[in-house]
Amino acid sequence: MNKQSEILEYINHKLTTEGYSPSVREIAKAVNLKSTSSVQYHLDNLIKKGLLTKKANLSRSLSNNQKLNTFMSISSYLSLSRKMVSMLSMLNKGMDSLKSEQALQPLCCVRGKSMPLGPPG
Repeated sequence: MNKQSEILEYINHKLTTEGYSPSVREIAKAVNLKSTSSVQYHLDNLIKKGLLTKKANLSRSLSNNQKLNTFMSISSYLSLSRKMVSMLSMLNKGMDSLKSEQALQPLCCVRGKSMPLGPPG
């Protein structure tokens, strides 16, 4: 995740949980930036992209735009997709380790006893 995505996620979190935007120093601390000017640089770029708005000469006046929600949805989707690929890869490795074909048959549990589904054979 890049710094702008981290900053957007943090701002969105603060707006949702506390109802107001974080200060530049809080953002710097949250995303591990040492300089507030670095945070300001990223904020300016996010404002230019239309993902954030800020009222002039007013502290804690950052607010998210509808584009932010779309951006975060895409970011969340990509993150989830990477996790799903990882999980599917682990599942595939686990399936490869199963030796018998019987173990691959779906099972039905009736009164505490497991039995294969499908026609006997």
